Amino acid sequence: MGGYSSIGMMYSLLKKNQKMAIKKRLEFVRDRVQNDFKIDLNSNRRLRELVVARVAFANAMRQYYTTTELGKVLDKDHATICHYASLDGVYGDLELYRNVFKSARSAYQASEYQSGIVSKDIFNMLYNLRLDLESLEGMVRTYIKEDNTIVYDHTPESV
Repeated sequence: MGGYSSIGMMYSLLKKNQKMAIKKRLEFVRDRVQNDFKIDLNSNRRLRELVVARVAFANAMRQYYTTTELGKVLDKDHATICHYASLDGVYGDLELYRNVFKSARSAYQASEYQSGIVSKDIFNMLYNLRLDLESLEGMVRTYIKEDNTIVYDHTPESV
């Protein structure tokens, strides 16, 4: 099934590119927040303003990213990001928290506007394309077998 392997390779490359796009977009939002507030969200320091900013950033982005993705960009474990959700009530009334949260959300929306189509939408379109190609490959094999002329067990690489 050479055709499937090429489709599978294409799919895995697309999945890898999607992960890179997610990481780059999240890094863009993080960098924008860091520049706006002149802080380092990746710092291991436990200063209150840094902790509040990290918690606000993570909570603002949890709607769009997994805890693992957020943890990677903040150099934290995913369990730490899960814990940040419980701190929303603790820090939610602080002005710094609200400002970082709003800044992260607006940076995310700005990055979405710049990219046009969300990477998950692209991934879903490509996934559906993969399914269509696999279906077409199966129909071609069935047609050839029913015709009894040639049993074609390899789909051309150009398909």
